[in-house]
Amino acid sequence: MESLVQAASKGDVEYLKKVFVDDDGELNPKTLSNRKEALNGNFIRRAVKMNNYTFLFEALKNLPANVVVDVVDQIDKLEGSNTLHIAAKEGNIFTMKLLVSAYISASIALRNLVIHLTSNFDVLFFGFELFISS
Repeated sequence: MESLVQAASKGDVEYLKKVFVDDDGELNPKTLSNRKEALNGNFIRRAVKMNNYTFLFEALKNLPANVVVDVVDQIDKLEGSNTLHIAAKEGNIFTMKLLVSAYISASIALRNLVIHLTSNFDVLFFGFELFISS
């Protein structure tokens, strides 16, 4: 069985889609090993190192926002660099733009989720206060 790191090395977008996207186009990691591999971000770093832009685009497009933020920002312990540093070292401007764009989009999505959850919490808390005071 091919791993995500191997698929990233070859730019195998079809394998990525087969593993991560179900028939409805939704993210659906099929196995625990693929979930763990997605969370550790090694396949993203490999795609950046190999300049597999299409693979990287599909991966970032289909991963949840919190995973995108984590894997883009994650520092590799051996190299001491994150994926953006790797793209810069490789001199790949398109990959750098993609990483920054994905990171910003995911960060905004997470911020909006927190705002939404917080505003709903405030409404619930206010309703609870009214219930107790009456």
